[in-house]
Amino acid sequence: MTAVAELFTYEVELDLLRSGRKFYWSIERYQAAILNGTLGEEDRVELFFGTSISKISIHSPHAACVSKTKRYFSRRFPNYEIRTENSVVLLNDSMPEPDCIIAEFRDDFYLTNHPGPNDVKVVIEVADSTVKMDRTSKQAAYALAGIVEYWIVNVKEQQVEVYLSPDRMSGVYKQFTHYSPSETFSSPFAGQVAVLDLLPTTAG
Repeated sequence: MTAVAELFTYEVELDLLRSGRKFYWSIERYQAAILNGTLGEEDRVELFFGTSISKISIHSPHAACVSKTKRYFSRRFPNYEIRTENSVVLLNDSMPEPDCIIAEFRDDFYLTNHPGPNDVKVVIEVADSTVKMDRTSKQAAYALAGIVEYWIVNVKEQQVEVYLSPDRMSGVYKQFTHYSPSETFSSPFAGQVAVLDLLPTTAG
């Protein structure tokens, strides 16, 4: 856990200092708090390594990018579950809410439990003001869980960052490439993907 702790961003540390939260959440306790109403939608938090982290308000370009990404993958992969801003249960007491995931389809639509690492094919985070955390704490959580593909659709820098080959011991991805709006990249799961199919663009 030492290597993972070092990857926490200063935004997370500041958030903890401001709130004074020292409580450690296990996955079981966190889910129970949601079920009994102790934590609700109005709390707007995610769980990373036993710590509940406040979610930042979503700006319109971010929301547009999430909607565009979901629409794109729903059309390309109708036989998979495309989820946006819903929980994924990972290891190390982490339960983030990625902006988008491509997961195995289930007839019950994950009625009894959230998707886990074995269900998820690709995790996608949309980044504007959250890019530091997306590149550090979230990358660590996804790599430790063995998520094979992690993408950051970086609205602020107008690029897509693709992370492959997770190292489950160190919590980092061994392969990383970023792509500009004019480029197309090859995903092990999704095949050829044009960056402009994911980044939000101005109409007209």
